[in-house]
Formats: sequence, structure tokens, C-alpha cells
Amino acid sequence: WYQRRVRGHSFFKRSNSTTFLGCPAPDPFSTPLSEALPLADKPHLLTSTARKEDLFGAPVSHQDFSSNLPGISSYSQPCPVFANLQAVIPGLQPYNNNFLNPILPFIPHSDAAYEYSAINGPACVDNLIGRWRLCTELFGRIFVDELGSDKDSVLAELGGFEVKEARFRREMEKLKSSQQRDISLEVDRERGLLLPQALTQMNSVYEKRQVTAGFKCPALAVHRVKVSFKDEPGEGNGIAKSFYTAICKAVLSNEELPSLANILPKREGKKIKDKKDKKDDDKKSRTTKIITTGTKDNKKQLNSEAREFVPSHLLEESDSRSLIPHKQTLGDRLYPRVSKYYPTHAAKITGMLLELSAAQMLLLLANESSLKHFVDEAYKVILANGGEAEPMDTSGGPSEPQTEEESDLSPLFFQPDKAGFYSPRTAHNSPERINCYRNIGRFIGLCLLHNHILPLPLCRHVLKIIIGKKISWHDLAFFDSVLYENLRQLVIDAEQNPGQIEKYELTFELEGEDGRGPIELVPNGATIPVTAANVYDYVRLYTKQKLIGTARPALRAINEGVSDVIPRSSLAGLTAEDLRLMLNGSGRSV
Repeated sequence: WYQRRVRGHSFFKRSNSTTFLGCPAPDPFSTPLSEALPLADKPHLLTSTARKEDLFGAPVSHQDFSSNLPGISSYSQPCPVFANLQAVIPGLQPYNNNFLNPILPFIPHSDAAYEYSAINGPACVDNLIGRWRLCTELFGRIFVDELGSDKDSVLAELGGFEVKEARFRREMEKLKSSQQRDISLEVDRERGLLLPQALTQMNSVYEKRQVTAGFKCPALAVHRVKVSFKDEPGEGNGIAKSFYTAICKAVLSNEELPSLANILPKREGKKIKDKKDKKDDDKKSRTTKIITTGTKDNKKQLNSEAREFVPSHLLEESDSRSLIPHKQTLGDRLYPRVSKYYPTHAAKITGMLLELSAAQMLLLLANESSLKHFVDEAYKVILANGGEAEPMDTSGGPSEPQTEEESDLSPLFFQPDKAGFYSPRTAHNSPERINCYRNIGRFIGLCLLHNHILPLPLCRHVLKIIIGKKISWHDLAFFDSVLYENLRQLVIDAEQNPGQIEKYELTFELEGEDGRGPIELVPNGATIPVTAANVYDYVRLYTKQKLIGTARPALRAINEGVSDVIPRSSLAGLTAEDLRLMLNGSGRSV
């Protein structure tokens, strides 16, 4: 009973955009990622004409009612209506189910029919819609303009991406044509000048327009964006597209940000600074306490006497140096990543890391910056115990932690798992840095308004926050497939062998990223062990922390930036995949 209840939590349910009308949602844990969410494993599957089955797995069919009802074999011939549906609806496969299957539960043939209804549940509207899915999709595509004008209408979803894009473009064209104002920007192409100049000018325009725009439309909803590069002739859509490409290249760079000291308007900058100063002392003491605690715990748990790890391909059969299968597999995954930093001591450092708790191991596998922090700590322990320095280590040891000022100039985005998809990078979130994210949201809004491609491929959960959708468990698969599979397997282990999970020594406390110290998922989380009874709560809180966590201010700023340009209501009928196609393009892998 408890398992059914917690599995039914809204966080573990798939959103409507990843399920099929009238079909039950698949189990959130039993199916591997490659089968449950093919799009998360193969992002190139997303195109404007992609079928939902190819993106989010085959629909779960309702039980074939005819197998439970006697005397109906004569009605088992396929319906000829479905024979030509593929020609009518491009991209859809012929439906194989029997013609009378949708209405069989209502035919009182015998006591068997009543028995089926009583045991397995009464026939419902979902069963009917599921059996007639292709017909409803055809109906949605043909009559969406007449009957689907309401944004909450199911017909808008049935119409597919083309229908929703056409409606969105009409709204944007109406908004754009109602404006007489333009935005004019003059910038340099060089990254060190481009970002400060673009952000400063966008903030200045917003300050002026906010006073005059009123509540009728967003402040930055404009008829046109005029961009000119200094010492370069030309102005128009081509230059604007080149500007957006240059901006995306600048914000996605792994280099440090240029100085952002003067990008905020004076009035806004003073207001934020005064607010920040009131809490500065409390924040500083709290931050110092957390960092100190985290560093102490890390050093205490890294054992210089740990045995060196031997990769599986170097082990012989029945080799005494081999570890238990689970530890050996983890070591095989960690060893090549550690070798990138300290190849001479890779075996020793990997052995030290394998003695960490299971919660820390999950973090190391999922987050490169956290792995680097622990590897650096292990290297320091080796040097402190008489170990030799790396031959190429001319600095005498790993780099020191970044200061707050250095962290705020760190890159704005990082790639958590799949190459080419980005999420906001955790930092100290100064007003200037948060303003960067807000302006990125404004550029997203301007590209949506003027139908420009923006080469900024964001992770799925970021797109969902932009369109105002709730984050769910399945979004983790698109953020970090390795962590998703680890947590999914953790739930399966807890269900199949409840006593085994306690041996993992997990608690409701996570190691902070970049060595920032522990993060408690619940009050006093360090003292609460993860058991089979609360593993679902652990997975839910863990996922929320990874997807949002300390990046919440940046995500909120991006959302607000989009709303500075286009109304929130215009995004209500879109899905994350719809938004990706409109921003990143529908004719190529995104």
C-alpha cells in the first residue's frame, strides 16, 4: 500500500507531454532509460515531425478486453477504417487493435464481462480514447483551429508541434505588429567588450521602457531589434542573427566572465547593494561555517592507508586484489576520470575515493567539479604523508578554492551530462551575475518574438521553468542520465531487497558541489538514514536539489527575463520540446 501511494506522488508521474492520451503512464522505475525515455538517451531524435513513440517510448496498452470475454471471436477482424490512416496522417503507423475493442467492456455478453469489470476496474473514458488514439489525433489536427482555441483544450496537444508553432507565431506576430518601438544596440565583437556592452545597454533600455510600457505589454516587447557592430557596416536581420550567435558563444564559453562591475543601472545597483549589505554579516558567517565543516569531513574520510585500485582489465581470474563487484564497477568508472588529473597517483586516489560513503560516490559520478574537489583533497593527503608530487605538477599542489569574487566571474553554464546541453552554473550569485541570467532570458524572449534561432541548447528542466511547468523525476534523465540510472537502481534494490539499502550508509545529507560543504535535504538530514521506507522521499529530494538547488536564483532570473519580452500566457500551451524546436531549430540535431 505504501509503495503504491509514494509511487503515485505527482513528482514521479510523467507530464502529459510525455504520455499518450488514454494510455496509462509507464512505471517510473522499472524500465531502463534507453527504453523509457529514448530522447534522453538520443537527443538527435527530436525533430518537428518526430512521433511521440520515438521520443518517449511506446505507449502502455490497456489489457485486451476480448481475451476476457467469451463468444466474441467473430468480431476480431481488424477495422478497415484504419487501413488508410497512415496516408491521411503523415508520420503515424496503422493501428493494429480490433475495431470493437473500445466498446467491448460495455457489451454484457455473460458473467465474464461483469467479472472483468469488477476485478480489473470499470471501463472508463481513458480506455475508449486510448483505443481510438489515431482517430483523436486526426480529429485534433483537422479541427484544432475551430475547436481547440482554448489553451487548456486537449486538441491543441493532439495537433502536434506544427499546429502549436503556427498558433504561437500568430500571437507573436500580433504582439510585434502592435509595437512601434525598436531596440538599438551598438557593440564590439570581442567577448571582453561584447558582454558588458550588450548587458549594460539592455538594462538601460529596460529601465526606460519599464516606466512607459505600463501593464498593457511587457517592457521589452518591440517591433524590431537593430544591432550594429562597431567598425562594421550593415544593420538588419542578418546582423541581429549574428549578434545572437556571438552572445551565445560568449555566455557558453568556459573562460571567466569579463568584469561586470558597471552593467547595472545606478538606481537598481544601489537598491540591490543596500539590500545585500543588510544580510552580509550573517551570510558571511554562515558560509564560512559550512565551508569549514565540509573541508574537515572530507579530510577525515580520505584514508591515506587505502589500498590501491586495480582496473578490471589488469586483473587475472581469482585475483585477490579484486573488490566486490559493485565496488569494482565503480572503480572502473572513476579510474580513467582520476587519471586525467593525477595519472601517477590515479590508482591510490581511486582506492581512497572508493572508501567514501555511497551518497558521496553518487555525487562524484554525477558532478565533475565535485570529483575534482575530492581528487584534489586526496592528492593533498598523499603529499602530506610523504607522497611524491606529480611530474607535471609545477605548482606543488592543486589549486586553492575560488574566492567569492572569482566564483562570480566563473562561466555561466556547464554541461552536466550530454555534450551540447547546458544548465546554469552554481556560484555566489551576485546581483551582476543574476542580471546576466535575466538578460539571457531577454535574448530568449526576443528570439521567440522575432522568430530567430538562438544557439543556446538548454537542459530540459530549464526549458520547463521558462514555460512555467513543474519539474519532475523524469527530467533528471535529460540532465544526468548516469545519476538517473543510479537512483532508479537504488529504488529497485530497495524494493527487491529492503535490508540491503541500509548497508549503503546513505543519509538525507549530500556533499555540496565544489567543496562547499554538506547540504541537508531535510532538517537534521545527516542523522536520518535512507531505508526502504523513505527511499522515494530521498530520490525526490535528491532530484530537486540537483536540478534546482542553489541554481534557483539563476533559473528564476531567466524566467523573468523571458517575461520582460513576451507574456507568460503565450507559453502556456507549449512543451519543453516545442520550445527547444523553436529556439534551436527543427531541421537539425539539437
